[in-house]
Amino acid sequence: MKKVVIHIMASTGIILLALSFVALLYGGKAIFINTIFEITVLSTLMHLGFLVTHRLDVQYPVFEIILDISYTLFVTLLLGAVFQWFQSTPVWVLVIMVFAIYLVGYLTDLYRAKEEVRMINELLENRKRNTGNE
Repeated sequence: MKKVVIHIMASTGIILLALSFVALLYGGKAIFINTIFEITVLSTLMHLGFLVTHRLDVQYPVFEIILDISYTLFVTLLLGAVFQWFQSTPVWVLVIMVFAIYLVGYLTDLYRAKEEVRMINELLENRKRNTGNE
């Protein structure tokens, strides 16, 4: 559960940074407080959905990525309609943001997996050396 909350907060931060960048491009000066809570709701729904979709045990990684992006787009566009985001942000901008933010998250996961593999290899190498000395 702790990991899910960390992911939700990290996603919220990444989305807010991306939204701030887009707002800056459009000449925006501020993000409303309610937008921060709306983004937190979006992040929460995204990660709860990921918990469900990742339990499906999809055999093809490309299909899992398509499923994740489709779900993220669906939730983003649904909440965009509910929270009236389309009055200030065009739909195509939100779609591009979904892809960009998903890419950042995916690359972060790849980096973390690479680091975990490196650490496991180091531990195995140390164990191999230590058992060889006894």
